[in-house]
Amino acid sequence: MHPIFATYYERLTALHADIEQALADLPPAALDWTPAPETNSIAVLATHIAGSERFWIGERAGGVPANRDRASEFRAHSQDAAALRGVLAASLAQAQTVLAALDPIDLTRSAGSHRDRPIDVAWALWHALEHVALHVGHIQLTRSWWLAHNN
Repeated sequence: MHPIFATYYERLTALHADIEQALADLPPAALDWTPAPETNSIAVLATHIAGSERFWIGERAGGVPANRDRASEFRAHSQDAAALRGVLAASLAQAQTVLAALDPIDLTRSAGSHRDRPIDVAWALWHALEHVALHVGHIQLTRSWWLAHNN
């Protein structure tokens, strides 16, 4: 893997480790709990992270069709931590495969468009990383609120 993509993968892996830490020792009820109306549960956020990685890294950067049903990600419910770890591990494994196949010249290759604006592979990869980081923060806050309300 080229060093650029190895560094990217290292950061993505660290974010996944943060999710693993946030899932640790939570009961199933915590995974479906939301702190307020119009917020997402940890199960929804983890499922959405996996779906977005498959889309932005797999499909947009790597050309691997994601066959994504984004709306269903927000209906994730009654999944245990092991199932969430499984979908996240699968998306991370796919990201590793895609990143290993990329060359720096690919960064300027078209990756379609987003909100009527053309994007390249570099944009898709950076968007994926910032998106995962944002939702890791949401997961960490939701865990903290759950613990504060249930201890």
